[in-house]
Amino acid sequence: MEENVDNIRIKAIAEIKEKIKKNPGYLHPCNKERQEDMKRLKFANGNDFTRWMQQVGIMKNPTSIDNKNMEKRVENAKCKTYKEY
Repeated sequence: MEENVDNIRIKAIAEIKEKIKKNPGYLHPCNKERQEDMKRLKFANGNDFTRWMQQVGIMKNPTSIDNKNMEKRVENAKCKTYKEY
């Protein structure tokens, strides 16, 4: 009997983190190893796989990183709000 997909994905988190440490290029959507993992973990497309990696903490969400950077710029400019900046 096949193991539950959620259990397979949970077990894969540490494995994927190690792959990224060894090869940062793993995060690129065209990386063959990443595509194989996406199929093995039964994701329908790359966007779903990327979203899952962001949700479980493997990968950071670039939008939230940009938002934090903008908050720092506004704060460094001694402005109270983004509109004031």
